[in-house]
Amino acid sequence: MVTNLYDNPRKLYKYFPISKEYAIKVVDNGKYVGLMFAPNLSREDASSVGKVIDKWRAIALDGYIFYTSPQFFNDPFDTLLPKAPEIVPPLEERKYIIDVLRRAVTIKKDEVDRLLYSDDFDRALRIVLDSRHYDRSISEEIFKAYKMDRIPYKEEVAITCFSEVNNEQLMWAHYAGSYSGFCIEYDFSKSCDSAFLRGTAKVEYTNEKPCKDQFDDMGEYESKVMLTKSECWSYEKEWRSRKIAEYGLWKSKIYPIIDAHSCITAIYLGCNMPDEYQKVIIDHYRNTEVKVFQMKLCDDKFDMYFEQC
Repeated sequence: MVTNLYDNPRKLYKYFPISKEYAIKVVDNGKYVGLMFAPNLSREDASSVGKVIDKWRAIALDGYIFYTSPQFFNDPFDTLLPKAPEIVPPLEERKYIIDVLRRAVTIKKDEVDRLLYSDDFDRALRIVLDSRHYDRSISEEIFKAYKMDRIPYKEEVAITCFSEVNNEQLMWAHYAGSYSGFCIEYDFSKSCDSAFLRGTAKVEYTNEKPCKDQFDDMGEYESKVMLTKSECWSYEKEWRSRKIAEYGLWKSKIYPIIDAHSCITAIYLGCNMPDEYQKVIIDHYRNTEVKVFQMKLCDDKFDMYFEQC
């Protein structure tokens, strides 16, 4: 059973680096209409769309949370659906793909049979395409188009990750720029965004992948895949928020963003954060209810503690 924030409201943490990435404040007729993160745009092109601001400022000072595509995750197993034969296309889908191919190339009967009945459809399609003598780039484009249509769940879903802990050393090293970034504490019991709360769930750690045969609904199966990771990642104590991109991430490259400033209760600064960034964050939250803490390293053991600024 999925454990989500809607039924189990709690505090969660998220680690961030001080990066050179930026966001765009979009203005229409002089009125601010929203924030956009489009990493495919150059800074120059982005400035023609709206006001360019540092992404870390939008996160730490304005309280925005950015989603990203699972295609960029550092774990190759993460959100990966099994290969054929478990998810081979059904017969009707194969016939449709064959009809589409016939518009571009002539297909022999034995090739049609291969495409209709092979247990490994991806390999069968590759063999048919590679046997043609036309420009290989055309073959690659056809195969790429098929693959994009084949696994839309991963191309269109956006994820942002949280943790139950703020003192995990590996996470400070990997996700907070080698301790030069920060970690934000969110109290999601303050959130009124029911869609966000229902879509944010606890990750399960196991060395056995979810089996499609145990699910009657493909959507439930894909959800289970996105919320399951190998036991070696269990130290992260992760929760995930999932959204479906309105136009498909692979098409628009515009990533979802939510405003969570009202849920921020504390910010923890890494021990390697440069002084100028520390000052900006501390000054911003001075005389507010948000507490700011500075990380300190223990002298007698490999551990850390936090002092309020």
